[in-house]
Amino acid sequence: MLRASILVACIAGASAFSAAPALIRSRATSGVSAMSMQQKSASVPFLSRPAKLDGTIVGDFGFDPLGFTEKYDLKWLQESEIKHGRVCMLAVLGTLVQEFVRLPFEATSNPNPAEAFFQVPAGGIGQIFVTIGLIEHFSHNFKMSGSTMFSTGRKPGVFGFDPLGFSDYYDLKWLREGEIKNGRVAMLAALGCVFPEFAKFPQFKAFSSNPLEAAWQLSPLGWIQILIFIGIVESFSYENIYYGNKEPGELGFDPLRLGANPTSLAYYKVAEIKNGRLA
Repeated sequence: MLRASILVACIAGASAFSAAPALIRSRATSGVSAMSMQQKSASVPFLSRPAKLDGTIVGDFGFDPLGFTEKYDLKWLQESEIKHGRVCMLAVLGTLVQEFVRLPFEATSNPNPAEAFFQVPAGGIGQIFVTIGLIEHFSHNFKMSGSTMFSTGRKPGVFGFDPLGFSDYYDLKWLREGEIKNGRVAMLAALGCVFPEFAKFPQFKAFSSNPLEAAWQLSPLGWIQILIFIGIVESFSYENIYYGNKEPGELGFDPLRLGANPTSLAYYKVAEIKNGRLA
């Protein structure tokens, strides 16, 4: 398991370096190799970068393998992702909390999230969906399409909700990106809380279907590997960790003066990255 995790971490690190050529190309005015790599996605290097995902919106890493950005309004898609992420963050928290605390009703007595859903009467499920629909429509003044939802200039996911005043002390873009990333993890976590109730991979059959119990069944070494992998992915996903005018990997080492010409410099940087990946 350790060797497999190290291999995955290395692959993730190599993929993350795909963002570096974008920094190089932003300053280079020529070079066929640099221009050809410019259109690659930062998150999925072997796929082309979606035309509308140019890095200007928060949380954009060029990930759109199904091409949704070409079919739907980009702001509408971002709003949808943020809302689903928020719902899933609450859902995961609820899945864990109900292991210890539950409402004193028959319909809320089961700590298993998959089974508990089917214990709720049909009328209750209907009320939940109607309430969600009303909240959605009234919060947008019944402007539900991508062309009308943001006609007032509102940014996706922004409803003026900040009771603890975090935006007064922290960078707003950093907070928004943090929320989007946590929301994406929560969407996967929510799926992971329910999926084991219906199916398990053979190598995980010994683990409990209960997410809280399964977490304690994982060995300390397994948790360490997970945390290290998350740290590697996070560290390499930011381009702004390179300060000043230096570019990634630039340490002033060029004894043969191969990079004296700006055109050849862009070519050699791309060649170095490619050779490094192959090695």
